[in-house]
Amino acid sequence: MKIEAKGETSAIKPSLSHIEGHEEDEAKRLVNQQLFEITGKPGAPSICGYLIGIKVYIRPEDIKTITRDDGTTAKLYRPGGKFDLDRFTSGVGLVVGVGPQAYRGKDQFGNDRFPEGPWCKVGDWVVFPRYESTQISWRDIPLVTVADEKVCMVVADPTDVRFGDVSMDKV
Repeated sequence: MKIEAKGETSAIKPSLSHIEGHEEDEAKRLVNQQLFEITGKPGAPSICGYLIGIKVYIRPEDIKTITRDDGTTAKLYRPGGKFDLDRFTSGVGLVVGVGPQAYRGKDQFGNDRFPEGPWCKVGDWVVFPRYESTQISWRDIPLVTVADEKVCMVVADPTDVRFGDVSMDKV
């Protein structure tokens, strides 16, 4: 994309991320603060290599609270009654870490792998493929790591994304 103003032309790098350069430090601080509030421990996971660390978003309606026989409560992830395979092929989550080699390097022809720059940054909500990710529980928080090139989409709001409920009503 190029912008021309009074005879001057400047190239602008397109960006998929919703986090602008001047917002990166604040986004990292907010993610670290959220992780501390959830776990009671400081620090975010250090993501290695070309991987992206993502905190899985779970819809509030998919969390059920149960009461045990001893009176204590526990929260369980129980998706609604619809168990389509498609519902589990992708997920949405918050980027909590980006490895140092993510969105860098050259392809086999010597070209930049990501000439437009990073597809996502810490603080972005992204869609990722579940079957191409490593799923872990970090401090009892569901996390996945995916290769940088596997991020499918950057979204502004995770509640806008549904899986397995695709309707053709708006076509």
